[in-house]
Amino acid sequence: MSTRKFAGYKDDNKRRDVRLVSDGVYFVVGGTKYPVGDLSVGGFRLEKAVGKLRPGQKFTVTHVGTKDEGRVPLGAPAEVARVDYATTGLGCRFGRLTGGQFRIIEAIAMRRPLSSLGRGKKRKGFFGLFGG
Repeated sequence: MSTRKFAGYKDDNKRRDVRLVSDGVYFVVGGTKYPVGDLSVGGFRLEKAVGKLRPGQKFTVTHVGTKDEGRVPLGAPAEVARVDYATTGLGCRFGRLTGGQFRIIEAIAMRRPLSSLGRGKKRKGFFGLFGG
């Protein structure tokens, strides 16, 4: 398997879904707001969550929020994969996501505004670029 590098990142990235540092993103789990350290469409790191969730525990991310756009409902299934005691963070992975959940996570991971998702509007044609 080859590794992929991104401009500005020195480390080799051996993950299937590349995680990017997410500044100002938070998830709500069980009514508690946790900062997200890094995020991809496959998983994420919850900061300051050690002791509240345990490895192997399944949970639901009820909402996702950003400092710029506020909070939106998500309802995504997730599971704790590992504990990082040095950063008091939990490595987590998403369960099976619906198309809508995937689009929200992808937009946040790729730093696109949630308003670009066009909620409620059906896109036409090839990626919404052409009529049809």
